[in-house]
Amino acid sequence: MTQLPVSKGAWQMRVAASTPFELVGLHTTQPLISYDEWRADHDALRAAVAAIHGPLVVAGDFNATLDHSTFRDGTTGCADAAERTGEGLVATWPTRFPRWFGVQIDHVLVTGGITAETMEVHDIPGSDHRALVTRLRLPA
Repeated sequence: MTQLPVSKGAWQMRVAASTPFELVGLHTTQPLISYDEWRADHDALRAAVAAIHGPLVVAGDFNATLDHSTFRDGTTGCADAAERTGEGLVATWPTRFPRWFGVQIDHVLVTGGITAETMEVHDIPGSDHRALVTRLRLPA
């Protein structure tokens, strides 16, 4: 397991599955708190993603929407599970608003032949974020 240089935390690990894959879990800082730090977090993510060859899952609180070019640039080649499963843009934050109002800043992204089959969004008592539960299929 390797810690990545992301301000609120990020870890990369190899998952020993029928088809081994890399998993990156992260939480970037908020761009309204520190744009420079947020940008550096996404630069670190971009470097990690570019160095991984083969199946990859990246999941977490990116503090970014699909509208942010910084987010898209850092995850080039990754498919967004919400988009692929037809779940679309369901707000994951803040939970005090209905699911159709707010922003989707939490994501599950996949590459390397991993496909997202289903995704559900769940309210978690006490959290200001909704959880993403995604069923993934590994390549054979």
